[in-house]
Amino acid sequence: MNAPDRYERFVVPEGTKKVSYERDTKIINAASFTVEREDHTIGNILRMQLHRDDNVLFAGYKLPHPLKYKIIVRIHTTSQSSPMQAYNQAINDLDKELDHLKNAFEIQKISIPSSRCIFRGGWLILTDLNVGSHCMVDCWIMLPLL
Repeated sequence: MNAPDRYERFVVPEGTKKVSYERDTKIINAASFTVEREDHTIGNILRMQLHRDDNVLFAGYKLPHPLKYKIIVRIHTTSQSSPMQAYNQAINDLDKELDHLKNAFEIQKISIPSSRCIFRGGWLILTDLNVGSHCMVDCWIMLPLL
């Protein structure tokens, strides 16, 4: 079969940087970041976080080819910030947000009343989880029981 090995999707080859930066010479305060071994999951989250920054005029990403495991993130900022600053700020903000979400989930996992838990076929199903001050999950979350 011509399919590449699965580990190639995740393991960055030796001598290759995880993230590379290339300044755009045609537009002031614009740059491209190539992120190796990532896909739409990280690209879309990063793009959405960059759009929250008032200094970012444009943020987008593309996946050049389905078999090339990298994304290219383009950022254009105002003169108040640089693309590198915006990228680093977005990564730091996402790190904090995901850490908060993890902690909130751990707290919820410990304090779930039995009336909101259903055990069915080896799955723990949780309903109406409050995951912090800014996020309410009104759906069912199914967790496999180990």
